[in-house]
Amino acid sequence: MTSTTSTISGRDPGPRWFQHLARSRHTAARVAGAVAASRPAVHAAGSQRLSEFGGEGWLAAGDAACTFDPPSSQGILKALRTGKIASFAVLDGLDGRASSLDRYQQLLASEYSQYLETRTWFYRQEQRWPDSPFWSSRQ
Repeated sequence: MTSTTSTISGRDPGPRWFQHLARSRHTAARVAGAVAASRPAVHAAGSQRLSEFGGEGWLAAGDAACTFDPPSSQGILKALRTGKIASFAVLDGLDGRASSLDRYQQLLASEYSQYLETRTWFYRQEQRWPDSPFWSSRQ
């Protein structure tokens, strides 16, 4: 998986972000006097997965294995669940059950496939903003 940092429409997101922050009702007061550690950056947050979820001596879990888009609100739950399942696969592997990695990979691949189907169904339900670039690219 790769993460890309970009500007919005070729513009630096920093000035606009700080302008909006200064106009916020509650948050501006909370950060008054604070100094930003860095400029805001835009990162891709789409759905992705590894081609393999494990191999000899390694296993990926959570966002290291696959990412679900933020509107799904499943990232934390997925991270906890796959971490737990990965721990079982590792213990099985240490006990000599070689099929544990295959089962783990099949499970994550199946879950990701089901997620994509569910995501597509939900995105198609949204019809309020047909001209929005975000939603029109997902219809």
